[in-house]
Amino acid sequence: MKVILKKWLIFVVFLGIAQGLMAQFIYFPYYGKNKVQYSKFHWQHYQTEHFDIYYYHNDLERLKIIAALAESAYQRISHKIKHELSATVPLIFYSTFTDLEQTNLFRISEGVLGVAEPVLYRIAIHGDLAPDEMENLIEHELTHIFEYDLLWGSPGGALYAVSAPPLWVMEGFSEYNTQNWTFWSSLIVRDAVLNDRIPELTKSGQMISRYPLPRDPAYDFGHAIYDFIEDQFGPSGIREFWQTMKNSPLIGRRDPIKRAFGQTYKEFNHAFKKYLREKNRPFLLRENPEDYSLPLGPEFPLNAYYFSFSHALSPSGDIVAAITYNVKDYDIDIVMISTKNGEIIQNITKGFTWKYENIKFEIDPSKGRDLDWSADGDRLAFFGRSGQKHALYILNPLTGKIIQKVKIPYDQPSSPRFHPQRNLLYFTAFTNGRHDLFQLNLATEEIINLTDDDLFEKAPAISPDGQKIVYTVRLEAYDKIFLSPLDNLQDKTQLTFGAGNTISPEFSPDGQEIFFSGDMREAFNIYSL
Repeated sequence: MKVILKKWLIFVVFLGIAQGLMAQFIYFPYYGKNKVQYSKFHWQHYQTEHFDIYYYHNDLERLKIIAALAESAYQRISHKIKHELSATVPLIFYSTFTDLEQTNLFRISEGVLGVAEPVLYRIAIHGDLAPDEMENLIEHELTHIFEYDLLWGSPGGALYAVSAPPLWVMEGFSEYNTQNWTFWSSLIVRDAVLNDRIPELTKSGQMISRYPLPRDPAYDFGHAIYDFIEDQFGPSGIREFWQTMKNSPLIGRRDPIKRAFGQTYKEFNHAFKKYLREKNRPFLLRENPEDYSLPLGPEFPLNAYYFSFSHALSPSGDIVAAITYNVKDYDIDIVMISTKNGEIIQNITKGFTWKYENIKFEIDPSKGRDLDWSADGDRLAFFGRSGQKHALYILNPLTGKIIQKVKIPYDQPSSPRFHPQRNLLYFTAFTNGRHDLFQLNLATEEIINLTDDDLFEKAPAISPDGQKIVYTVRLEAYDKIFLSPLDNLQDKTQLTFGAGNTISPEFSPDGQEIFFSGDMREAFNIYSL
C-alpha cells in the first residue's frame, strides 16, 4: 500500500519525476519539518549483507526476524530477475503505524503500509502486521528498489529521469514478486471478470478502468498481467519485459507491451481478457448473491455514498449502520440504511467535527467489523483518530451525538463489540508488536489484555448469553476460528481446520450456531457450525 507520488520539478522545463513513480515519495530535505512529533526515537543501526536496518526498539528477536525476511526477499528477487543492487538498502523500521506517521522523511497517510523511494533507495515499514503480511510487505517494497536500480542504475539516477513506466508496471511487479494473492485481491479481480469490468491498457501503456474499483487497478490487475505474461512466455518473458524497459529511451517509456512482445495494446487486451475469463471459468456456473438476496446499498451514484467498508445490523433488524465514503464531502461517514428498501435514512456523522480526526475503518473484512450496536440499540461504537493514537467513540444512533469517548493507549484498535448484558466492550489492538484481545470497562475505563500471547487474534464476537467469545487466529497464512469462555481466553478450542480462510464469525440469535465466511472453495461462501 503506497501513497500517490506528486510530480517534483527540479527545473521547470527540463527535468522532472513523473507521477508514474508508483506512489513513492521523492526525497526532499525540507519535507516534514512542521509535522507533529509525539515521540523522540533513539535510533540504532544493524547491518546485514544488503541492508542497513535502522530501529529504536529493544526487541532483538524481532529485529533478527526483520533482517532475515529482508535478506530472504533480496535473494528471491535477485535470483528471479538476475540482478544485484548497486547499493546497500537503508531499511527504516517503525514499531507501529502511529510511529511511522511521525516520520519526516515521507508523507504517510491512513492505510499506507510501507514506502520505498528511488533517490536514496530507502524503505520505511511498520510492525503492526501479521508475520506473513510483514514478509509480503518487505518483498513488495524491496521489489521497488530493484525496479529503480534496473531503470536508473544507481541511487539518485531517478533525479535525471523525465519519464517513468506506467503505474501498473511498477506496482504489479511488486505484487507479483510477493508470490501471493491475498483473498481480497483475488476477490477484486474475480468480481471484475465475472461482471465484464476488466480494466484495459491504452495505446500509451496506461491502465484505465471504466468502472469504480475498491482500489487502483494497477496493484491487482498489474499483478494479473504479470501472471499472464508468465503463463504465455514463461519466467524469461518477464525478464525480457524488464530488459526492454531498462533499454528504452530516456524520453518516452511508452507502450511497453509493444516494445516487449510486438503486440498492439488492443491485441494484448484481448488476450489478457481471454486469459482471465478462462482462469475464472469455474466460477461462472456458481451461484451469485443475487440468486438468494438483494443488494441494499449504498447505491452510488444514485446517492453520494460509495462502497460499504463495514456494517452492523441493529438489534431490531430494520436498520443497518454502515461506514462509507462520502464522495460529496470527501470524507468517511456512518450512515443508516433501511433494510426494507435500502434507502439512506440518515448520515449521523455528517459535517466537520473537532471530536475526532477521522473514523477508523479496515478494508480487510477478516479484521472484524468496525462498528457495533449495544444490545438495547441505544449506542453505536466505533474507533476514531484522536491525536497520536485512537479513541473509542460511543454515539447515539438517532442523533449522532457522542455519548462517551475513551482514549485507547494501544495501536490500531479495531472490531469493537459490546457485551450483551454488562457495561463492557471488547476489541483487538497491537501492543509491543503483538495483536491481542482486550476488555474495556465502560464505567471505569479500565482496559485488560485478555490474551497477552504471541497469537494474532482478530474479529471477536460475544455469545447472546455473554458466556463465550468466538474469534479468529492467524495461523501461518490462514485465519482459523477459535472459541473460548469469556472469563478465560487461555482456554482455546479450534473450530476450523485445513486450507482456506474462515473469517468474520458471528453467533446466531439463540447462540446455538456460529456463522462465518470461508474461502475453502477459493471464493467466499457463508457457512455455519
